[in-house]
Amino acid sequence: MTHITYLLPSITDANGVCSCIFNYIDGYDRTKYQITILANEENASTRYINYCKDNNIELVLLPNFKEKGFKAYIKAAKAYFKENKGKIDIFHCNVVNQGGLLLRYAKKAKVKVRILHSHATKGSDNKIKNIITEALSILARHYSNSYFTCSTEAAKYLFKNKPAYMLYNAVDFDKYSFNEAKRKELREENNLNDSTKAVGFVGRFAEQKNVLFMVDIMKEFVNEDIKLYMIGNGPQKEELINKIKENNLENKIIILGEKSNAYDYYNMFDVFILPSLYEGLPVVGVEAQINLLPLLLSNNISKETIITTNAKILEGYDSKEWAKEILEANRVNNKLLPNSFNIKEERSKYFDYLEKLCQYLLKISQK
Repeated sequence: MTHITYLLPSITDANGVCSCIFNYIDGYDRTKYQITILANEENASTRYINYCKDNNIELVLLPNFKEKGFKAYIKAAKAYFKENKGKIDIFHCNVVNQGGLLLRYAKKAKVKVRILHSHATKGSDNKIKNIITEALSILARHYSNSYFTCSTEAAKYLFKNKPAYMLYNAVDFDKYSFNEAKRKELREENNLNDSTKAVGFVGRFAEQKNVLFMVDIMKEFVNEDIKLYMIGNGPQKEELINKIKENNLENKIIILGEKSNAYDYYNMFDVFILPSLYEGLPVVGVEAQINLLPLLLSNNISKETIITTNAKILEGYDSKEWAKEILEANRVNNKLLPNSFNIKEERSKYFDYLEKLCQYLLKISQK
């Protein structure tokens, strides 16, 4: 049996990296694989905790380093690898900064396959943290022996010109396909008239996602029957709420918080926006398009995100331009383009590749 350990930044409902990995391991072959998840305990989702219990997945929640200190986090992670020395076949690392140290522990624990997976095109919103991440990324690259990426731009950022395996941020098409009954149900529940245009956003309330700019966009709609619904949570939540209040937009911008069924709300929306300052390849952008929502995204997001005819990249952050595009966006004649984002097809490719990687690296080590 092949033992795979995944390092995730968190297991919260609003984390795209977490969503991506759980999409791939969903329905894994229990006769062939033993799976462990390592993640920061901060805001751990009950949904994911229960999922792990129900699917025989070992979940190791590491101490929250914001509250208990980075040393406590690293000590627990180090202990995990020491206790499992020689027992782990694959370590799939999805975090660059902590990964720089944990990949080192994985090598000491004789893990044959050590994957470093790039999910972003920048390390952090904070300049000092970004410098630290850049330094730790050198360690991460050194101690890994296989590179994965979600997009071409994410690969360029972390791996420079070195080759990386493209693991698409694939989703379940059946789960995210448009549902008219669910649309009617949620619009009635949220007192939305047929004439009201609902703008949607799902993600972390953080500088990276440019959530405060969304308030500037909504300021442009003085007389229009348009509302913005924001699903998620994050460090900028209070600042976001304050800016909404300062501009008297409480009736225009509705914060729904974290939702374990965020996928249902795509049906309620009429357009989806992602004005991120940087991004690898956002899973929510793929999900929204499978629902055939028109998508507006910034030019700092990989063009590989576009998989429908009604998706559009906007240059810069002119609130008037974004407002204009929101007014014009609609679901009419939106069609899926040929793509590689169907999880049912990509999941088997991923596990097949892991098997080949194990065999190849084992042969290399025996020479």
